[in-house]
Amino acid sequence: MADSPPYEDVTEEWQRHDLTRAANRAEWNVPKGRIGDLIRQLRRRAMSAERRSTLFLVVLVFVVGFGLAFYLLLPFWKQFVDGRRDTLNQTIAATDLASQSLTGEREILRAEIAAALKWAIGDPVPGAPVVPLYGVAPLGDGTALIVGSGGTVLRYAVDGTGLSKVEGAPYEDLYGVDLLGDGAAMIV
Repeated sequence: MADSPPYEDVTEEWQRHDLTRAANRAEWNVPKGRIGDLIRQLRRRAMSAERRSTLFLVVLVFVVGFGLAFYLLLPFWKQFVDGRRDTLNQTIAATDLASQSLTGEREILRAEIAAALKWAIGDPVPGAPVVPLYGVAPLGDGTALIVGSGGTVLRYAVDGTGLSKVEGAPYEDLYGVDLLGDGAAMIV
């Protein structure tokens, strides 16, 4: 209640409100007849013109804002999209180049591994047992260990020296190779 105006101020506020209402009513209270009709019609036209001009102003501000955004921001957007497109094209070109390089290396390795496996297994003879190979582990120095049945342990060098049999392996089937570090490998 501390925020409430004193009683005297309330009556003044009511009086001001009543006077404003009376002035608004008096604005439309015109004499009857042709002059009163003319005044009412002009006032309605003025109110309609005011509404139209307000709408026109809002639309004009929107169009100007949209035009500024279009002509100022469009070059930045185009530059951004073109930059992204150029980056994508460069990435695709680099990826294609790397893929072509890897395809050549893959074909060389495939031929070398096929030759090594053919050497390890030998030419298959009908009815002769074939030695299956079960595990491969790269050693990191350009060589790989290959293990298989019957205690087969092979060392394959990528540098072109080929495949060599590791001696001292057990005569049991070997299924996997895992590197332990420091050049040691665990064969299971």
